[in-house]
Amino acid sequence: STPSILREHKSMSSIDSAASENVLVLNAGSSSIKFKLFSLVLSGLVEVAEGQVDKIGEGKGSHLKFHNKTMGSESKADKMIEGIKNHHDAVEEIMKILCDPLHGVIPDAQEHIHLIGHRWVHGGPNPRFHGPVRVDAEVLEELRTLEPLAPLHIPPALMTIDVTSRLFPGNVDQYVVCDTAFHSSIPAHAYAYAVPAEWRDKYHLRRYGFHGTSHLYVGKLAAQTLGIEWNQARLITLHLGNGSSATCIRDGLSIDTSMGFTPLDGLVMGTRCGNIDPSCVEYVCRATGQTVQQVTRTLNSGSGLRALCGSNDLRDILDRVDSGDPDSKLALDVLCYSISKYVAQYYVALEGKVDAIVFTGGIGEHAASVRERLCSSLACLGVRLDPVANARVTDDVRSISLPPSDASYGVRNVLVVPTNEELEIAQQVVAAAAVDKGGPSN
Repeated sequence: STPSILREHKSMSSIDSAASENVLVLNAGSSSIKFKLFSLVLSGLVEVAEGQVDKIGEGKGSHLKFHNKTMGSESKADKMIEGIKNHHDAVEEIMKILCDPLHGVIPDAQEHIHLIGHRWVHGGPNPRFHGPVRVDAEVLEELRTLEPLAPLHIPPALMTIDVTSRLFPGNVDQYVVCDTAFHSSIPAHAYAYAVPAEWRDKYHLRRYGFHGTSHLYVGKLAAQTLGIEWNQARLITLHLGNGSSATCIRDGLSIDTSMGFTPLDGLVMGTRCGNIDPSCVEYVCRATGQTVQQVTRTLNSGSGLRALCGSNDLRDILDRVDSGDPDSKLALDVLCYSISKYVAQYYVALEGKVDAIVFTGGIGEHAASVRERLCSSLACLGVRLDPVANARVTDDVRSISLPPSDASYGVRNVLVVPTNEELEIAQQVVAAAAVDKGGPSN
């Protein structure tokens, strides 16, 4: 069955976080931590607070944003904080703001946080990480061995788990939910790289895929919106933002995805190159004298839209396109073409029967002109955009397509579904904790 979806409450002030079981979700990036606190009530999980700490360890002060959702827009904090050297310091600031007398939602973190979920970027080849896993000493040691697979993201995530383990010694269960988990169902013909067996078997080279938590969340919500059973859903989900990926879903399972061994592969992104001939790396190293590490860093943080036109902010790029800037037009053309190619591939994988294309992420949810360009290029697949619905500005799940001319084949619907990775993590953690304690999973 489809897990409960976050519900809108007319009066969030009716939620008493101090009297409820609360789930904290921490999403640690290389220099930031996003966090959300959920209360478990009779109607399901309700988001009561959210926030983010940016610019961790950059030496110029860190930026803390916080919103207590039980008190409306008047209870927001937005401030610079000095001295946040690492993720350890950032987690301590998060605990302070959650319990702050003016802005906070709980009186005491140790007493009123009952479960913690951590977003974990790369689960590697071990099947135990194909679902949420409760953190203990053995699991923690295994997570440390995965650091070479994601050297930018795993060290700060480990530090985040270390500090929460010290703050909640033994009395709060913690779980990791891997970005790669949803893609564990991809068949061998889609994940295998045509490289020597030793590379595949000893070094575990293969397509893993990322953004899995987001693709799973929006996929389930799209199926629910369309009245389709999740185990029968045939979807193409597009998580488009500064990092972007496409996923092909058949019968509720990921069967292919655009990112590969790392998040560098696939679609053109804000600062990542996406698909590229691997020989380019050796050529640039020889031509410039740079190391492989230096070139790889450029492909991750100095390529993509930024390399094509000088900006990775799509709003800026669209303004420049309107002003006639040729570099920005090229960047937009390359972006949309790279996305449409993956949609076409996945259309074939789904044998021409697609319940919906689903847009999510910062670009997917908010850039109506990009959705329009993409849908126009996909008209041959049966996509029929409703321009009025597409232009409507709302945070709700919505259809932006006209009824198909032939319901027996092609793309039947186009949806915009706001993602909520933290809610998906919280739902998985609550279900896993119930199973671990011998209760029902939902």
